[in-house]
Amino acid sequence: MSGKESDSSQDSQIGKRLRELYDVKSDKETQDEESDVGDKNQKSPAEQESEPTDELEIPEFDPENMGFEEEQLEELERIQKRLEIIKKSEHVPSAERKLPFEQEFIDQLKEVVPDIIEAVVNQYQSKKIDTSGTESEGNFYNLIKGYTKKIVAMKTKNLTRRQEKFLIDLVVNEVLGYGPITPLIHDESVSEIMVNDLREVYVERHGKTELTDIFFVSPDQVKRTVDKVLKHTPRSVDYSSPSVDATLPDGSRVHVIIPPLTPEVPKITIRKFGRETLQIEDLIDNETLTPEIAYFLGSCVKSSLNIIIAGGTSTGKTTLLNILSSLIPSDERILTIEDTLELKFHDYQDNVIRLQTRDPNVEGVGEVTATDLIRDALRMRPDRIIVGEVRGDEFLDMIQAMNTGHDGSFTTVHANSPEETIFRLVNLAMLSKYDMSEQVVKRQIGVSVDLLIQIKRLKDGSRKISRVSEVTMDEQKGVLLQDIFAYQQQGIDSEGKVYGEFKCLRRPDSLVDRFHQAGIEFPERVFESLDQEN
Repeated sequence: MSGKESDSSQDSQIGKRLRELYDVKSDKETQDEESDVGDKNQKSPAEQESEPTDELEIPEFDPENMGFEEEQLEELERIQKRLEIIKKSEHVPSAERKLPFEQEFIDQLKEVVPDIIEAVVNQYQSKKIDTSGTESEGNFYNLIKGYTKKIVAMKTKNLTRRQEKFLIDLVVNEVLGYGPITPLIHDESVSEIMVNDLREVYVERHGKTELTDIFFVSPDQVKRTVDKVLKHTPRSVDYSSPSVDATLPDGSRVHVIIPPLTPEVPKITIRKFGRETLQIEDLIDNETLTPEIAYFLGSCVKSSLNIIIAGGTSTGKTTLLNILSSLIPSDERILTIEDTLELKFHDYQDNVIRLQTRDPNVEGVGEVTATDLIRDALRMRPDRIIVGEVRGDEFLDMIQAMNTGHDGSFTTVHANSPEETIFRLVNLAMLSKYDMSEQVVKRQIGVSVDLLIQIKRLKDGSRKISRVSEVTMDEQKGVLLQDIFAYQQQGIDSEGKVYGEFKCLRRPDSLVDRFHQAGIEFPERVFESLDQEN
């Protein structure tokens, strides 16, 4: 037999085994089956019961008895794992989702809910009562709930117990909370709430986005929720200012955008932060970084290195910024500049000044930018300046502050890699009102920034410190990025979880020298993996 015939025969056998493994028919087999349609239409009851369902079934994989080569087996295993993941990720479009109640009841809610809310508010003047943190909060809640029950009984008829309970909870949440999303705000497992439409309320849990069974009965109810959310903030939203960023009393960040910038229904996004400030040990437990990387970053903070944290949306930049800020010694004066107040500090860090930007008013005046606040900060004798995020002219003021005696300053930027971070920072500077050449900007970055930390959100929702890079300046090559640590992804397991390992790539001698100059005992075991590879 010739080589070509042998290869063809082997391919045919492999193709047959693949079809058997995944129950796929060849063209010939399909034609034979179609010619025997009459027999197939006559089935016994036992055969009909044994028919396969539409559900995707993954056959048992037995590599020992299939006779595949090693590379073919690896490919088949990858295919089978992907099929298992696809089988688990079932999704029902929100438009096809059934509401938990009939449409007739939903229409009734639109009519009676505003009247009931008005009756409850007028009776107890709840707008004048702040129940948060008071001993009477529980009693007041029961009082409102009891009165709401009476009003519901008066204004509605023929409700089932389930409908009545839903209506009472709905009204109580409207009066005392934030409307239908109140349970989500109190749910500690929820890290983000996204209101897209009346029937589309999404949340993020453990890094994964999922559709909830929460719904709004009308656009007016969404508007009431917006009013409740912004009630305790100095911000407002209306036709002249149709978008706003604000902070809830618990520190959660809120973004609201209303028509005409979005059709029909206002959109609400709430980024929640844990009640307790995370520690760097929590990142180790979550496998966001290793103990060695944690020790290295802690040494960088205490040695007053200038650090930029880069990452995409919802990767954990602010969380990491919070954790690094908590490592600043208590005898240093810290000055923060943010659009919305998100950073948290420990009780022992009492020398902290917090500044917040301000949007222009209806007449277009009164705006206070981050650039303005950085200039104010320089007159307030800060040891450290922390800017929540740079996205404009303030970046140049920030790096100039870093280079003029304010070492140990931090900020964040939206970028997907260290290289893209440098490119984005240069673009921010070039698009600013300052007339500076690209070469001058790069030189400013190279001599001002010491460390760049890249954080990523992976496919399974987990966060990883993907790269830790030293930033240096070379007169010939410009800004240089030299990776110290990196996370190397190796694959995705059958449960859809990403796996890989953190690697130490080099010993940053210049940074280690700065650790020693700051009196920090830096153990060489941090670079043990590097020594073992060499």
